[in-house]
Amino acid sequence: MVKPPGDDLWTVGLFSGLVMPVYEVLESKVKTASVDGVRGLVCNAFQQLRLFHQAGYVHGDVKMENFLVGADDAGGSRVLVADVEGSCKGGEGLTEKFIATIRFASISTLGHFLACSEDVAASLVTPIAPEAANKGMDYWSFGMMLLEIYCPEYLQAHFPIDCLVDKLKGKKKAEELVILEQIRQAYTK
Repeated sequence: MVKPPGDDLWTVGLFSGLVMPVYEVLESKVKTASVDGVRGLVCNAFQQLRLFHQAGYVHGDVKMENFLVGADDAGGSRVLVADVEGSCKGGEGLTEKFIATIRFASISTLGHFLACSEDVAASLVTPIAPEAANKGMDYWSFGMMLLEIYCPEYLQAHFPIDCLVDKLKGKKKAEELVILEQIRQAYTK
């Protein structure tokens, strides 16, 4: 494939256009698969994430939408890790461009996100912000993804992190402390 110089988005867009008709996102497959089918897809997704880590990378945005499912040569399903442009090498320092989906983020990933945000006083969350990317962040997110598949009501009732983060916007420092305490409690229940 010929790529215009300096235009990575074009390559990603072209690749996505070629791959997407063949693959579906894990989320849509999970909704229509049998219990055993879901178990197989989840195991396959975990194996792919493990291989991704063995190659030395941290994904940073593990969720069902970032796993693609297609047919393998034997007529079964094959899962691929997708949306890797936000990934980084394990052990690298996190930047403001680090990508994560709040509802699946580990507390350290959320701490990093909030420390980079103008919506909250960075000094309040710096102690929980990681200095480097690590695969534990991805494994936490994978676990949250499993909760969303198998226990969505529990997740909504006991782990409303995205709602709590939205509450932080435009609050005074004292109010931020209350909301950050609610976030801490959600992670430790």
